[in-house]
Amino acid sequence: MWGCRGEAAYRSQLSYSAELTVRPPKASSSGDNARVSRAALPRLVGRAKESGELDRELRRAAGGELRSVLVVAEPGLGKSRLTAELASRHRRWTTALVARGHPLGATASFGLWAEALEHHLAQLQPETVRQLCGSRLDDLSGLLGSVAAVRGGPPEREAPRLRLLEGLTSLLRNLSRVAPLIVVLDDVHLADASSMDALGYLSRNLAGSPVLVIATARPVELARNELARETLLALEQDGLLRRVPLQPLDHGQLRQLAEAVLMGGRAPDALVDWLQDRSLGNPLFAIGLMRSLIDGGGDIERPQLARLPEELGERIQLRLRVLSPSALATLELMAVLGQRVAVDDLVHVSGRPLERMAELLSETIEQRLVIEEERGRELEYEISHPLFQEAIYQGMSRARQRALHSQIARSLVAAGRLAQAAAHFVRSAGPGDQEAIAAVLSAFRQAEERQSHGEAMVLLEALLALIPAADPRWLKVLDVMAEDPEWVVDHKADAYAAAGIEAMRRIERLVEASSDLNRRGLVKLRLTNFLAFGAGDLEEGERCARQALELFEQAGQSGRARTAANELGWIRGLRGDLPAQVEAATLAIVAGDEAGDRVLTMQALGSLAWASIHLGRRHDSESSLRRAVEMARAEGRMYRLTWCLSFLAFGQAAEGRVGEARELLAEARAGNPAYPDTVLLEIAAWVEWIAGRFDSSAGSWLQSAAMNRGALAGRRGWGVPPAVVSLAELGRLPEARLHLTAAAGRGQWNFALHMCRWADGVLTEREGDAGAAVDALTAAARALIADGHLAFASFVLLDLAECASRARYATAADWAAGELQSISERIEDELQAGMAALARAWALLAGGRGAAEQARMAAARLEPLSCEVFWGRAQEALGLGLASADREASISALASAVAIFDRSGAGWRRDRANEAMRELGQAGRRAAGRHGGVALSSRERDVALLAVEGLTARQIGERLHIGERTVETHLANLYVKLGVESKRELLQHAEELGLRSRLDVGAQGE
Repeated sequence: MWGCRGEAAYRSQLSYSAELTVRPPKASSSGDNARVSRAALPRLVGRAKESGELDRELRRAAGGELRSVLVVAEPGLGKSRLTAELASRHRRWTTALVARGHPLGATASFGLWAEALEHHLAQLQPETVRQLCGSRLDDLSGLLGSVAAVRGGPPEREAPRLRLLEGLTSLLRNLSRVAPLIVVLDDVHLADASSMDALGYLSRNLAGSPVLVIATARPVELARNELARETLLALEQDGLLRRVPLQPLDHGQLRQLAEAVLMGGRAPDALVDWLQDRSLGNPLFAIGLMRSLIDGGGDIERPQLARLPEELGERIQLRLRVLSPSALATLELMAVLGQRVAVDDLVHVSGRPLERMAELLSETIEQRLVIEEERGRELEYEISHPLFQEAIYQGMSRARQRALHSQIARSLVAAGRLAQAAAHFVRSAGPGDQEAIAAVLSAFRQAEERQSHGEAMVLLEALLALIPAADPRWLKVLDVMAEDPEWVVDHKADAYAAAGIEAMRRIERLVEASSDLNRRGLVKLRLTNFLAFGAGDLEEGERCARQALELFEQAGQSGRARTAANELGWIRGLRGDLPAQVEAATLAIVAGDEAGDRVLTMQALGSLAWASIHLGRRHDSESSLRRAVEMARAEGRMYRLTWCLSFLAFGQAAEGRVGEARELLAEARAGNPAYPDTVLLEIAAWVEWIAGRFDSSAGSWLQSAAMNRGALAGRRGWGVPPAVVSLAELGRLPEARLHLTAAAGRGQWNFALHMCRWADGVLTEREGDAGAAVDALTAAARALIADGHLAFASFVLLDLAECASRARYATAADWAAGELQSISERIEDELQAGMAALARAWALLAGGRGAAEQARMAAARLEPLSCEVFWGRAQEALGLGLASADREASISALASAVAIFDRSGAGWRRDRANEAMRELGQAGRRAAGRHGGVALSSRERDVALLAVEGLTARQIGERLHIGERTVETHLANLYVKLGVESKRELLQHAEELGLRSRLDVGAQGE
C-alpha cells in the first residue's frame, strides 16, 4: 500500500513466493495519511533527471540489492511528490510503504517503521499477516497493532530491542519476496532515534533483498539532528546510500507547471514571470499561488493576489515560531521595508546597536530566513523568499504594520530618501495626514522635475488616497506639476489613466473659477491626455482639448495653443477624421518651424506620419518620420526617436520591406533600454505578422501586455489585432479568443476596434463559422474604408476574399477583390499589387472561373518580398487554380505552399494545402505523404516499414504479433493513404514517402 501526501496507490500482488500466499488488498482511493487528492495535483514537472535516478536505483534494488537514497530539499520543492510518483509508476510490480516524521514523534520507538508497515498490513487478511511475520509474530505484536490483532492481543512484555530489529528484518524480507519493496521515510530530520538505528541495521541486514529505502529531509533541520545525519552519512560512506538534491524549478519548468495547473492551457509569459518572482521556483508555492489566483477569478494575463494563500501562510508561520521575539521583530522590520537592506540602514531604522543587530541577523540566517551578501565593503540582507516576506507581513496586526511603516518613513525622510518614504507614509497614514502629504508631495516634485512620469503617477495615486477630493491642497499638487512635461504630449500616461483623470478632475473643480486662464488650460491639456490617449474616451478628450485651446488663446499663450491644436487634430484622426488630422498637423509643422518650437514640430510630424500611414500615403509618412528622427536625435529625445523609428519600420514592412523594418526596430531597441514604454513592441507585432513570423508577432504583444500595467488602451491596443490573428494562425484558438475578449471595448481607438473586428473574423473562421466570419470581415473592411484606413483595409479585404471564396460566397469575394484593386491603384507598391491579384484569384475560384493566371501573377509579385506567408497563400491559390488543368504543376505549387506554411507555424494552412494535394490522385497523395500530410497510425507505419524491408504479410504478422489478415487490412488502408496500389509501388516510392527501411538506417549508421 502507498499512502502519502499526494498519492494513494495500491498494488495488486500478482506474484507469489513458495513460502507465502498473499491475497491482494482491496483498493482504496486514499491512504490513511493522504492529505491531498491525486486529482487536485498537476502532473509532476521539472524532475525528469531525479525521477530517472530513482528509477535506476529501483532497478538495482529489484535485482536483489538493497539500495538507499536520501532526497534533500527545502520545503515545497517536491520531495514527497517525487517519491509518490515513483511508487505510482511502478505500482503494478512493487509494494510501497510510507511513513513521515513529525515534531512530536521523537518519543515513539521505531515510529517511522511502525507507521510504514501498519498502513500496509492493515489491508491484508489475518492469515497473510501471520505468514509474513512467521516466528516473529509475538515480538512484532508489541510494535504493530495489526499484528497484535492477529495474535489476539499484545504480548505481556515488550520484546528486547535486538529482537524487534530482527523481527522487522524478517517481516521486510518476507514482503520483498512477494514483490520488490519501496520504503519511503519522509522528513527523517524529525525521526525518532530508534527509527534511524533501525535504518542503519536494516540496510546492512537486508543486503540481498530487493528493497529500496528513500529518506527525505530538509537540509537545515537534518544538520541539527546529529543521529540522523551520522546514520545517513555512514550509509553514504559505505556505498549503500545515494544523495539526490532537488533544486528550484527554472523558468521553463515553471511554465510547464503552470500549464499543468491550467489543464493544458498555455501559460502567458506574464503569469510565468509572476510565479518566478513570487515563488522563486518552489513548486508548492507556485501551485498555491496559481490555485488562489484561479479560485479568486484572477486574470492570468495580469496576475496579482491581495493576500498570500492561507495554506502557504500557515506553513511559513511554523518556521517563524523557532525565532526569538527580537529576531522575529527584525524580520518584521525587513518585511515592511520590502527590499534588500544594508546593515547600517537596519541599525538606523531599528535603533538597535550594531552588535545586537548582528546577533539577531545571525539567528535569522541560521534558520535560512535571511540571506547575507557582501558587496564591496557593504553587508546587505534580504529575506530569503518573497513568500516568507508576505507571510511575515500578513502575520502582523494592522496596527503593527502601520507603526513600522511610520517608523521607516520618518527614518527615510531624515535620510533624504523622499520617494522611498512616500510609499511607507501611504501605508501608515490616513486621509489628511499633513506629515505624509508633505513627504509625498516633495517626492512628487522630484519626479516631475526629473520627468520621471512613471514615478510621478505612482505618487499621484498615493496623493489620491491622502488628500480628500475637495481639499485645497490639490492646488499645491498643481503648483508642483511641470507646466510643459514631455510625457504629456508624448502620450505616455495610458497605464495610469484612471488615477490621472481622478486627480485632474479634482484640480479642475478647484480652478474652475480661477482667473488664471493659462493654469486652467494646463489642467485641461493634461486631462485631455489621460482621457483620449489613456482611457480612450475620445469624445470627452476632444471636448477638453477644445477647451484647452480656447483658454490658451484667451491667455495669449500662442505656443501652448499650437500644442493644444495639434492634440485636437490627433484626437479627430483617432475618431476617424484622418483629413482633419493631416490638416492640423500640417499647420502645426508650419507654426512650429516659424516659432522655432522644435518639440511642437516633432509632435506634428509624428501626427502627420501616423495619418499618412493609414491613408496609404507612404512617401508623406516616410519623409515626415525621417525628418522627425533627425530632430529627435539632435534633441536627445529617446522616446520620440524610438516612436518614429518604430512607425518608420511599420511603413517599410507594409511595403514588403521586412528586412529593413527589422533593422530599424533593432536600432530602436539598441538605442533605448526603455523601449517597452514606447510603441515598439506593438509595432513589432505588426512587422512580424506581415513577415509571417507568427510566434514572434504574438510574443511581442504578449511581452508588452506583461510589462505594462493598467487597462488596455490607446497605443497598447495597436498590438492586439496582429497578435490575435497570429495566435489563430498558430492554432492557439482559445488563447486568441481570450485576448480578443479582454481587449473588446477597453478604451481603444476607432481604428483599433475596426481591426479587432478583423481579428474576430479570422478567428471565427478558424473556429468553424465561415458565415459569421464573412460578416465580421465585411463589417471591418467597410468601416476601415469609410474612415480612410486604406493601408489596413487591404489586409482585411484579402482575408475576406479568401474566406468568402472557401465558403462559396462569390459576391462577397468579388466585392473584396474589387475594393482591394482600387486601393492598390492608390497605394502603389508590390505588396498591395500582389495582394490585389491574390484577392482576385480567390474571387475567381469562388465563381468556378479560371484563377491560375491571377494567382501566378500574385505569386510572381509576392515571391521577391520578405512576406513569405503571403507568397505561400498565392502558391496555394495557384495550386487550386491549376488542379483541373495541370495536376503536376498544381501539386508543385501546393507542395511549395505546404513548406512555407510549415516554416511559419501555420499548421492549419499546411494541413489544408496537403489535403488539397491528396485530392489530386495517387501522385498528390504521394506528395502529401512526402510533406508529412498523411496521418498513418503507429501500427500502419510499423507495417509499412516492415513491408519496405521485404517481409511478407505473414512475416509481418509474426513480427508484430498480429494476424495475417490484420496485416493485409493495414496494407490496404495505407496504400490508399499513400497513393500507391501495390507493395511494388510502395517499395518504389518508399524514399519519397519517408519510409526508409530499418536495414537502410542501420547500414547508414555503420
